[in-house]
Amino acid sequence: HSQRIQFRLHQAYQRRLPAVRWHGILDPRTPSPSNCSISAREGHLACAFVEGDGGEMVCIVTGGFTDDVGVYVLRGSSRRRGGSRPSSAPPLRGWVRLEPTGDGVEDFVYGASLTVIDSTRAVRFGGFRSGGYSDECNDLTILTLVQSSSSQSSSCRWERVRARNPHLAAPRAYHSATLLGGRYLVVIGGMTRWGSVVSA
Repeated sequence: HSQRIQFRLHQAYQRRLPAVRWHGILDPRTPSPSNCSISAREGHLACAFVEGDGGEMVCIVTGGFTDDVGVYVLRGSSRRRGGSRPSSAPPLRGWVRLEPTGDGVEDFVYGASLTVIDSTRAVRFGGFRSGGYSDECNDLTILTLVQSSSSQSSSCRWERVRARNPHLAAPRAYHSATLLGGRYLVVIGGMTRWGSVVSA
């Protein structure tokens, strides 16, 4: 019965899937002041904001299995009025590397999740803190983009957050984390050094 439901859900989404077209963003082999290159990594964090009244699209890449603590920001064009998306790929301005501040800057973690919570903040949860897929955690840290007067992100900062009941969210990495209702962070699955996690 459950297999039949899963199949029907898959079919429903498949039938409503619009045409997909891939667009190259930037060529990492030709870095420039406005197109810095991001070092190779795995288990990194990424998310996309819609920032400000103009609805500017902002992509963030940071962390992962790397010594680089920088936060890489890629900005695109604003959405059209009414919230519709451009029919073609948005013009992109190039990757910009920000040097983060705050009390979570030096936290080495990979396989964590980074979930947008509003137009300038995202929450990082979990991940491995040691090589060899070990030392999983359930840490919570907020990343905030600080805008300058020119509407460009000029800085960012990390801030550790303490949960009132941390035992309810078991340590894990390579999980999914989704914000529901603008209030609830739903964490599902993932893995620990001992194997996969099946609980939410």
